Amino acid sequence: MTNLNNDFMESYKHLDKICKEIFNSEKGVTTYIDTMKEVNDGNRYVPLWNKTLYKLKHYRHIRNNYVHEVGTSQYDICTRDDIEWLNNFYKEIMKTTDPLARYRREKSSYKAVEDVKYIRYTEGGEGEQLQYQNVNSKSDDGEGLRLVNIILKFLIIMGISLAVVLFIMLMIS
Repeated sequence: MTNLNNDFMESYKHLDKICKEIFNSEKGVTTYIDTMKEVNDGNRYVPLWNKTLYKLKHYRHIRNNYVHEVGTSQYDICTRDDIEWLNNFYKEIMKTTDPLARYRREKSSYKAVEDVKYIRYTEGGEGEQLQYQNVNSKSDDGEGLRLVNIILKFLIIMGISLAVVLFIMLMIS
């Protein structure tokens, strides 16, 4: 085994071990890859998502060939850049700046923005009152119809007010 191959395998095993611990899995890097593949909008939230997925698959393939194929220890299976990438990816996982961690943060930030509550007027037993309601709430208790009803009442009142003002202006002139 060349020093380069040895360094590659050590870096890969190091990464594989942390992935096994994170996912509580026996498959390590494969579990990380499978988890990335389950996410269908990762590239929307995390730059280089697809490239990272490709590289992880590529390095897993190199590792598998090296371990299972005969004669692979006679030549270098990788470059120093490949080893550096694996080491940097390990560091990203440790700092929670890896693609899956960033995706979870971005996705939860996006969801938080979607879940921002707004204030609207609703009819209450004692007149108009303020009520908070989640923008994404989908209730079938007539909330949407009540909102439309309030908007229509508002428009009717505004229309009547405008008509009265115009009538008074006509009478004055």
